Amino acid sequence: MFGRSRVSGPLLAILLLQVWPAAADDTSQQRAAYDTTRLRLDDIRSDLVRRYGTAGDTAQRSKLLAEGRRAVLRTLTETFFPAWRGTRWSYNGVSRVPGRGSIACGAFVVFTLQDAGFRVPWRMLRQPSENIIKNLVPAETIHRYANARPVPDVVADIRREGDGLYMVGLDYHVGFLVNRGGVVTFWHSTVFEPGRVVGQPADEFSPFTESRYRVVGKLLGDGMMHKWLEDEEFAVTHDYFKRRRSRP
Repeated sequence: MFGRSRVSGPLLAILLLQVWPAAADDTSQQRAAYDTTRLRLDDIRSDLVRRYGTAGDTAQRSKLLAEGRRAVLRTLTETFFPAWRGTRWSYNGVSRVPGRGSIACGAFVVFTLQDAGFRVPWRMLRQPSENIIKNLVPAETIHRYANARPVPDVVADIRREGDGLYMVGLDYHVGFLVNRGGVVTFWHSTVFEPGRVVGQPADEFSPFTESRYRVVGKLLGDGMMHKWLEDEEFAVTHDYFKRRRSRP
């Protein structure tokens, strides 16, 4: 059952004009701007829910899912990720305010998706990186690369997959890969220098280049966007801790 519509017309143009300030002197102002963008995206979702419910056929519904995908992608890559840039990393960091406190790699991926309107359970951030990916996207869209595969080959595969947002799971790390026009950027909260949230070229020295194993899943597919519209929680089907508790 779709949620309640809160607006009467498309608001995508408002979101697309939203620009995150280069710097914020006051954390409360920064949080207010971040929350404003989040609420605008929520308004867009409410409008899409209304229009989706009256869509006449599959083609119209697919167009609305694509519209939502563009809005989410733009919000994450042009507002949310840059807002977190420079926030300190720590192993147990769970800050909910960009620029304040510290945030771990798992918290960074889970919290930004939550802020974009996806109901990703809190406990997902403690899962191994591959489990997070398997809980978010269909198994057939996941690609695995052993250490014998050179990084340039992995990046080339992502370019071939097309523009969009990807999640990458590494040996002991998780982050996002953004492919825009063949330029692949790695967004993550890292223990590596500078020990903060960064967005860097995918082929630059980082846990992505140094990991022995890489798991990549493309996010924001129709199934994921349908859950976004329905406000449906993602199940933690792949639960490392439940499996460990069940062992004799």
